[in-house]
Amino acid sequence: MLAKVLRPPPTAKRWTRRFEESGNLCNLAKRPRPRVTTPEEDVRIRRAPSETRFTTATAIREALNLNVSATTVRRRLHEAGIHHRVPATKERLTAAHRAGRLAFANQYVGHDLDFWSRVVFTDEKTFNSFNHGRLHVWRENNTRYETHNIYEEARNGHTTCNVWGWICRHGMGNVTKIEGKFTAAAYIDILEKNFIPSLQENNYPFPPDPIIFVQDRCPVHTARIVKDWFADQQNIQLLELPNIQLLELPSKGCDCNPIEHIWANMVNTWEPELERTEEQLMAHTQRQWELFRARPQEVRNLVSSMPDRLRAVIDAEGGWTHY
Repeated sequence: MLAKVLRPPPTAKRWTRRFEESGNLCNLAKRPRPRVTTPEEDVRIRRAPSETRFTTATAIREALNLNVSATTVRRRLHEAGIHHRVPATKERLTAAHRAGRLAFANQYVGHDLDFWSRVVFTDEKTFNSFNHGRLHVWRENNTRYETHNIYEEARNGHTTCNVWGWICRHGMGNVTKIEGKFTAAAYIDILEKNFIPSLQENNYPFPPDPIIFVQDRCPVHTARIVKDWFADQQNIQLLELPNIQLLELPSKGCDCNPIEHIWANMVNTWEPELERTEEQLMAHTQRQWELFRARPQEVRNLVSSMPDRLRAVIDAEGGWTHY
């Protein structure tokens, strides 16, 4: 009667039968779930990352034509000590690079936000139609695989789109498509036809002190005619704009330029299957640029992070930072 109250009759009968057969009512040992892959398939899964480093569990499943889930593929890889990593894309720094980065950081780390409010960060970016979004690599622990050479090789035969843009703590300028070869003359043309007009158009509240114009050490930027253009301030003064002073980043100083965060966002939101032509690449760039323009606080935070960026360079003794 008690069994009927506590448990349905089939359960009571099953317990009675178990006690008669085994002499106890302890839980039975759990049986492992049968594997859905064969030993031969397990070997093929473990070999796949060594044949194609930059891949995903889903891609491995489809390439091997396995009738299992991507989760099962990940589990087999983990069993073999192979784990998912985001591949390294930063180049190795020489002693000279580290020394230059460290000197730059020490020189400007003490400047406050009033100084960085006068700084304009500029940069060029080449976007490509191949799938160069966030890559995935499966590898064993204590191994490393760098990808910047992979990117260079993948560019061959694909459409490219070169752009130039600038940001400051007050907002963003206009992103500009670079037509043809990027030369010193083309750079000056962008400065005159895009940079100066966008300064006037946006009417950002720069103080009366000079604008600090940040650029990297690309040979185009350091050409004599470019330096002469910046030295001749008459055309800028006629437009009632503050003087512009150059500030060159150290070699390999991309993590000291907050505009790189915007470029990285554009790359990571790429849809290479849908955006392959030069026009589509440019449309994606402009669309993402305007999304950032609509979030001025995010851009302000990027520029305001400069003291932290420089302190990170100092802490890394001139090495790469997490920025």
